[in-house]
Amino acid sequence: MGIMNSVKEGADLTHPKPTAGWLMGAVIAVALLVIVWNVVQYVMNKGKSATGGAVKTVEQTAEQAFGTGV
Repeated sequence: MGIMNSVKEGADLTHPKPTAGWLMGAVIAVALLVIVWNVVQYVMNKGKSATGGAVKTVEQTAEQAFGTGV
């Protein structure tokens, strides 16, 4: 394992060096999070449009029961 070899050779793990692999991993992770967020928003919007006024009714009922802080 490359990481263990670095440790054995005395690598300074308190100040890791950014590498292309770490950068690509970060970019891919951010891209996946954005994609997941967009899918969730799409599904939520589809659900709201499919239920019509039912969501509004639930929100109004919650406001009446608990106030506007819900």
